[in-house]
Amino acid sequence: MLHLYSFLLLFLSLSAYGQNHVDIQKRVTDAFNRRSTDDLLIGSSVGYIDEKGKLEINLGMVNSSHEKFEIGSVSKSFTGIVIAQLVLDQKIKLSTLLEEVLPELKGTYAGSVSLKLLANHKARFVRNHPEGGGISEEDLINFLKTFAPGTSGPAEGEKYYSNLGFTTLGLVISRLTGKNYSDAIRERILLPLEMKETNFLTSSNEHSALITPHNILLQPISADVLSDLPGASGGITSSLHDMMKFIEFN
Repeated sequence: MLHLYSFLLLFLSLSAYGQNHVDIQKRVTDAFNRRSTDDLLIGSSVGYIDEKGKLEINLGMVNSSHEKFEIGSVSKSFTGIVIAQLVLDQKIKLSTLLEEVLPELKGTYAGSVSLKLLANHKARFVRNHPEGGGISEEDLINFLKTFAPGTSGPAEGEKYYSNLGFTTLGLVISRLTGKNYSDAIRERILLPLEMKETNFLTSSNEHSALITPHNILLQPISADVLSDLPGASGGITSSLHDMMKFIEFN
């Protein structure tokens, strides 16, 4: 029998407006019970926030708001926030080209791409680096030096989801701050918000602390250990408790 844990963050919506937290908790619990009856869920962690405060709901085999999940591509939000901070600090502009930050890329296609296009998934980059999530800074630079969008790829101005683009933004952050990507995120987001339960998928010890992830077929899998830069696209781990701090801040 295949099961799945879920991790959800719910923002105030028209469908929930005006309801008290008891009503909302009942709706979430009823929805979970329907899914678990169909063998689609064994545990769920749900957060809700409105003008009345925060609500953290843990169901099934998730016993606490402090249990940790992979947050996947929500990690890109952290990357985007630090890029925005660097713009406000006047260290870059959204129109800054990659070659202005990464001079190794001068004269290449990647070097001509702006940070705004990367952040909006419009840089025509492929989805992933061919070697996956264990790449080094050197691996990334060498790939970008020879990369060019193919004729079968996205057209100019077309949105095409790219983990590689956000990994590249992670390198931009590293170069501009003089720190590893993960250290920059800790300094600029995790420490100010006191997100003490948030970390990165860079060690097997971190993996052992997580709720078991599942694939799209609802089969339990082992999370990949990532090197530092790919964390910019999807390598952050956190708890519902910490992510509620992140949402409240935003």
